[in-house]
Amino acid sequence: MEEDIGKENIEKSYKGSKQLYIAIGVIALCFVALFTIRFIRSPTGNAATIDELHGKNLRGEISDINYIYNGFSFVYVNGMWYTQVQKGDTVWDVPLHFGPKQLENISIDGGIRNGFGKENLYITFDPIGEDLQYVALASAELSLSLTKGFGIYPIAACDKNETETCARRPIKTCKDEEDIIYIRQANKTKVELMGSCVIVEGDGWEIVKATDRLLLKWYKIMD
Repeated sequence: MEEDIGKENIEKSYKGSKQLYIAIGVIALCFVALFTIRFIRSPTGNAATIDELHGKNLRGEISDINYIYNGFSFVYVNGMWYTQVQKGDTVWDVPLHFGPKQLENISIDGGIRNGFGKENLYITFDPIGEDLQYVALASAELSLSLTKGFGIYPIAACDKNETETCARRPIKTCKDEEDIIYIRQANKTKVELMGSCVIVEGDGWEIVKATDRLLLKWYKIMD
């Protein structure tokens, strides 16, 4: 009996660690892609920039894959939506997996504030959850925007210490009185404020949708 329990715990830890390493790999690939996809190839084979595609919106050439939303230009390029925000004297192309028209039915509860302080912000999640690749995508988009858009450098955390990887990470949940973004897999897609903790919930791609909904609120593009 004890041998079976031990074997089960080892397999559980291995599965969690394997999924977590896959998730970290996805995050790394996302960062490479998002930082390098500045130029795209048009159907005619000519090089085009995201700026030129935004120019179509300014000229009123609106379609399903490029439109204006609350005064912000959105364009769909190589599987990603982009909008532009200004940070100081710099205009930054914000990459998202979903445009605002796809996110209007996602609720935000609890009066989410616009951003956090600049110290000890944690992004935490369940390291042995299913479909961690979507959690990884959500974490990547959050981290990139927090860093480039708001000058905040988040710390990766786990909500429990049940894998070898998490043994070397902070263990954070919404019970801790710190600034935390908790990416949690759940059947319902929503964003909720619980004290100083922002909970981003969804299942599969829905968790990425909830993340993009939160970011568009922080960028003051959606209410």
